[in-house]
Amino acid sequence: MTVSLYAMTCGHLTIPTSFLLAGRDGTTRVPVTSYLVDHPRGRVVFDTGCHVATQTDPTAHVGEVLARFHAFDYGAGEDVGARLQAFDIDPASVTHVVNSHLHFDHCGGNALLPNATVIVQRREWEAAQEGGERRGYVAADFDTGQPTLLLDGDHDLFGDGTVVVFPTIGHTLGINRFECGPKAASTSCVAMPATSRRRCER
Repeated sequence: MTVSLYAMTCGHLTIPTSFLLAGRDGTTRVPVTSYLVDHPRGRVVFDTGCHVATQTDPTAHVGEVLARFHAFDYGAGEDVGARLQAFDIDPASVTHVVNSHLHFDHCGGNALLPNATVIVQRREWEAAQEGGERRGYVAADFDTGQPTLLLDGDHDLFGDGTVVVFPTIGHTLGINRFECGPKAASTSCVAMPATSRRRCER
């Protein structure tokens, strides 16, 4: 069985460095990343980046508070749907979205994958419902009407150990990580190029 892992960069954000390292001055430009796992039993996208509306008017979409601390470098062709199409993958063929958490820069593209079931920790879903913009949540990004699977801990998505989701609480109350590969032995959320691919054989 072959499981393919694709890594995508869906634009960049410039944020205060203190968001990453306490007490540091200045700003840091960070990539907005997304991943596709192509499994024989389904296609899984881990995180979907920002909403396409933020390509033209970020403030109108995320609100003044978030826009004040995030400079968007995010243009046409950088959304998760376009990145998938660059791999000749139809966004409508994605069966699952796993959101690490529900901040605007991790779930804004969920609706671009219309046939996907969204998978998130229950604690994160509840935190997002209560959090609001000041905590990084934009309801239009995560409350899309898509089927949602709320987790209460670890979840082996296909039951074969190749795609495993588990909570790593810290940045938010319900943040997820995923591992994929032979017996879930590979990686999670790191900065990678827009057109990167690897294969894991089992």
